[in-house]
Amino acid sequence: MTKDRLPKSHPRLRLPHQPNLVIAVVVFVSGFLAIKYNFPTVAGCTTLAGSLFGAGAAFIGAWVADRNRMTTEESERSKHQEAAIKFLAPELARIAGRLVHILDRATVNFSVESVKLGNPQLAVIGTNDSAVTFKVPQPILFPSAPAFRDLATEDATMLVNFYDSLREISGAVEDWSEGKIPWDVNAFNVLMHMARQSAQLGTIAVNRFCPEIQYSPLMPASGKLIERLQKSITHVDDVLKIHIDRLNKK
Repeated sequence: MTKDRLPKSHPRLRLPHQPNLVIAVVVFVSGFLAIKYNFPTVAGCTTLAGSLFGAGAAFIGAWVADRNRMTTEESERSKHQEAAIKFLAPELARIAGRLVHILDRATVNFSVESVKLGNPQLAVIGTNDSAVTFKVPQPILFPSAPAFRDLATEDATMLVNFYDSLREISGAVEDWSEGKIPWDVNAFNVLMHMARQSAQLGTIAVNRFCPEIQYSPLMPASGKLIERLQKSITHVDDVLKIHIDRLNKK
């Protein structure tokens, strides 16, 4: 039979990590036992118990000091983490906002190329987008800024995953711009999926670092950045469905 696991906050799990408190409890209990059983003698038990109680009080004092120190350190750590988030958020928002544009343009180009499949008469149709359209800005503060080292591990991982995905997009766009791969429906399909994956990772990071920031401060009606990311992701799904339906009809 499997036993239920105790929550991390359960006293039985916290106690081993507080040695001063554990020793204090043992010492106090020993003092009471000395009095109860007149150890080592009737006359000497009170003296021994007094010594034990004094030692127990000292351990309690050490435990309180440790608790206060850990509380202070945790408070300072939290302040540094929140300050780091505020410091790195604008750069994240700027790059994520640019990614929205890249994903939207990749989706439009994929949709156009999809319509042209099997329709030679539509070959002249295009969007006139170039490699510059899909150029991904790279972070300046990440990862060299001292603030990055103040982030909690989970927060730092969010940024690492997001910015790494952007480098993959940059590499693909560079190959296409050098003529190694033609700008056709397959290329835009790959680019769109890569940008979609980055947008998903960007949504996670934005939700943590700057969930309330606007997509464009100059156009409040454009909504929040996180909403625009989600909208662009949904648009990709809709376009892919239309593309598959079109292929199935041929």
